[in-house]
Formats: sequence, C-alpha cells, structure tokens
Amino acid sequence: MSAGEAKQVVASAFDAFAGGDASVFVGLLAPDVRYTLIGSTRVSGTFAGIAEVAARLLGPLEAALGGPLAIRAHRLTAEDDRVVVEATGRATLRSGAPYDQTYCFVFRVARGRIVEVVEHVDTQLVARAFDVPARREALLHRMDLNMWEMFREGSRYARGTDVLDADGLTLIRTPGGTFFHNSVMVREAVALDDVLARVAETHVARGLPYSIWTRAHADAALEAELRAAGFRAAVVMPAMALLGDPGTVPAADGLDVRAVASDVQRADFVRVAVESFGQLGTPPVVIEDADALGVPAVTWTGTDRYHGEFCFNLGNGGLAEEAAIMATWIRRSGYRTVGMIHELSPGGVEYASNFRWYAAREKLDVLIEAYTTQIPDDLEAVLRKIRDQKPDCLAYLGYGYPTILMGPMFRRLQWDPPRIMTTAFQFCYAKPEWMAALEGWVGVDQWCEANPLSQPVFDRFAARAGKRRDHTVTLLSYDTARLVAEGLARAPLLTPRGVKEGLERVRMLPAANGGPRTHMSLGPWDHKAYKGDWLVLRKIAGGRTVFVDLHDPANPAPPPR
Repeated sequence: MSAGEAKQVVASAFDAFAGGDASVFVGLLAPDVRYTLIGSTRVSGTFAGIAEVAARLLGPLEAALGGPLAIRAHRLTAEDDRVVVEATGRATLRSGAPYDQTYCFVFRVARGRIVEVVEHVDTQLVARAFDVPARREALLHRMDLNMWEMFREGSRYARGTDVLDADGLTLIRTPGGTFFHNSVMVREAVALDDVLARVAETHVARGLPYSIWTRAHADAALEAELRAAGFRAAVVMPAMALLGDPGTVPAADGLDVRAVASDVQRADFVRVAVESFGQLGTPPVVIEDADALGVPAVTWTGTDRYHGEFCFNLGNGGLAEEAAIMATWIRRSGYRTVGMIHELSPGGVEYASNFRWYAAREKLDVLIEAYTTQIPDDLEAVLRKIRDQKPDCLAYLGYGYPTILMGPMFRRLQWDPPRIMTTAFQFCYAKPEWMAALEGWVGVDQWCEANPLSQPVFDRFAARAGKRRDHTVTLLSYDTARLVAEGLARAPLLTPRGVKEGLERVRMLPAANGGPRTHMSLGPWDHKAYKGDWLVLRKIAGGRTVFVDLHDPANPAPPPR
C-alpha cells in the first residue's frame, strides 16, 4: 500500500474523530490489530486483536470519560505503509475535570485497514483518569472511605475527641461538640439494634447530642428503620470523591484514590481535612473551644458565624462584603438583570442571602435563582435554564468548584455571558488547569499591584523558597504572621488573655494584601482585622489574572473591562 493511500485511510478516521465520533476510527482497526499504549500506567501495554483492545483499553476509557472524546489531527506524515499523526484531544472526565490530552500515533496500514498502532500520550494524565474505578460499586466504596476518613481525622483537631471503630461503625465523641461533631458513621451493613446499643454506650450515657450518618447508596433500609424509631433527616451531604485528576477539590499534591491502610496515607487525609476546613469555613467547635479555653484564635474564614471574645478574623474574603462588591460591579458595568447560581451549602446560602440584599440595593433584577451542589450532577442543565431567561450577566455564589467545569458547557450552550464570582476565584492560582478553566471570569480577589508592600513580599518569598507564588495566600500568610507578632508585642503579659488584649491594641498596621489603603486594626469589640480596600476585583485573561478595579460604589463610571 502506498504512503499516500495509507495516509488517506488514517485521515478519514480523524475527520470524524475531530467531532467526537470514534466509530470510523474503531471500524478501521483490523480484527487482528496490535495496539500498544506506551508507558507504565494501569492500561499501558500491547493488546492483540480488536476484542482485547475493546476490553482492556476502549472500555476503561469510556468508563472514565463523562462524554465523547474528540481528537483533532494537526499533522500527518506518511512513509511506506506507516503514518505518524500528531494530535490533541479534548474530553471531560466523569468527575467533570478536563481530559485534554496530547497524542503521537504511529499507524501501520495494510489492505485499507489499520493493523498496528503505537500510541504515545501524557501518561500522568492517563494514570489520573484511569484511577477512577469503572464499576459503580467500587467507586462508591472508595468515596465512602475517603469521606469517613476525612471527617474522622478532621475531628481529631477538636480538643478531647475520641474516635472508635467497631462493628462496622466509626463513632466520634467530642465533648462540647454539636450533634454534627458527635457523629456515628455507618461503614458496613449493621443492624439497627447494634447501632443503638453502641450509641447508648458512647454518647447517650454521657449526655452528648449525636447524629447517625448513613450511605444513600447502601443504607436505605437502615435509614427507614431510624426514621421509624423517631430519627429525622438533619443534613444531606453530596458525595465526595478525592480523585487524582486536576479538577477535584480539595486535593493535596500527590493524593490518589485509595483506601487508607497506613500512617502515611492517614497523614495525607489529615492534610486534606485541614485544607477543607480552610476552604469551607471553620467548624463551630473551634469557636466553642476558643472561648471555652480562653485562647485567642485567628482564622481566615469569611462567615459572620465566626465570632466570640477570643475569636479574631483576618478574612480570606467575606461572605457579606463579596456580595456587595459583586452587586456594585454588575450595576457599574451597565447590567441590570442577573442570573444567580449558588451552592447548596451553609456558605452558599449565606452568600445568596447577602447577594439578594445588595442586588436590591443596587436596583438589580434577579431573573432566576438556580442551585447546585459542590459536586454537581447536571450542571449543564442548570446553566441552560439560566441562559434561557436571558439575563445580562451571571453571578456565582459559593466556594467555586463547579465554575471550573463550566467552560465546555458554555461552549456547548453557545453562551458567553459576562460573569462574576466570589473569592473562590482564587482557586485559579492553585493549578494551571484551573486558571485556564476560569478564563473570562471576573472575581473577588485580594492582591493588588498598587499595594507597595505586595511585590517586596513576593520577591522575598521567591528568594527564600526558590520559587514564585505571586498570589493572595502568600500575602495573607505574611499579614497573619505580622498581625500575630504585633499582638504579641502589644500584649501586657504573654498569657492567652494578655495576647488577646495585645491583638485588640493593634491599630493601622499596613497590610500587604488588598489595595494600597489596606491596613489591619482591631479593638475590644472589633475582631475583624482587615480595613480599607482589602477586597479587589481581578479578571482572568490570557491565562493570568489582571487587576480590574477597587470597590468604588460612588463612582458612576463603569469599571475597566
């Protein structure tokens, strides 16, 4: 077969593949094809015959993807009966994360069919994608293990917590904790009488409120028995999978999907739990412990629910302030109608309540309110519903993971609305994939090039660490350390109460975060440190963030685009 004829056979396969139709490509594979996927991943190797290719490669690939894989050929080179194809692919994993692959195929063609394939790809991306179990039961089992382990290890940060694993249950007992913290998590099939007997011993006998956590996919019968026994549903949480792909939040570097079987793996989950509490808000037990123990606690949380005599805040955002800034930006930009989407979470509800108030103050019409979980099932349908109401712009209220998934959906819906989001925008700094996924979004951020302290902090960090981290968290960490140091310096005595009083004496301390007028000041009845332009607006354009504006509600001029 001539080089030209071989090239034409391969080209015909990729003409359809570019639109997500793999049937022509698969149809051209000879029954005795030899297919080699280079690398050492779980699906790497050489497969003999179309049946083995389908079972060991194409089947797992289809199971890992949430939609069609489109592969576009950019260059075809032919010599004798061999054709080399350089290509790129676009798809979405079941988790919603992008699967944007780079390929180099080497084909051998005979009698009009492809008889040999050698495929070179980004094997790290393959490993992340195929680490998700294909069987629903296996995936759910791993998700359960991750969920239970995350809450179990996170609970240990509350003083005096006991954790007991027994009879298919994980029982957590936290003195002073709420029913949420005193949780009884069902891990295996267990009888109602056995659950109640354990609870009577570990919680009821000590007068502790408690909750029993069941698995929606496995414990329907037990849940019905609990309801019949007088229990009521209190909290419904979306499933959580700590997958190894780049779209999952929260995920510590190097964390794979796996059961916890060693102290090293347990440490990974502890790290994830700490990140989760940082992103999702401080657990109420921290507030209780801070005041009960008389120890000052400084957090970055943005909720109004964090307050107390010993509770201090240096906000990595503010749920009320962000809503005000977003509403003002919409009005100043000339938009009058809004499509609003918020997460079904405590933070999402608090965001939404604030945004409704400030939207009304700015005389904006919220045409539609839509909802999503943090791990959405049918986000595209939600966006379609908002699009069909034809709002001037889109406002996202929540912790942000679903926004990372929206780019391909906007393209499929042929909708590119002006859009603004909360400080979840700052996730763009975590990974290049997230920066690319959020292209075009305006968001509430905290660092501003006009602040004269920010660049020297970035430069000193780079000199010390040997790498640059030019974003809000670097500055926020610096400001936190400086605030605590100032509080120690102003403390009359180096005791917990003395440090509290020292923090309350901090005044007009220049901040590296925020705009040029940002400073930190506290007082006996004022425990929110950031003052001034501590929240700003930035936009992602060309794969990086650019400054948009400070919050300026009195300015009639539109903000820069």
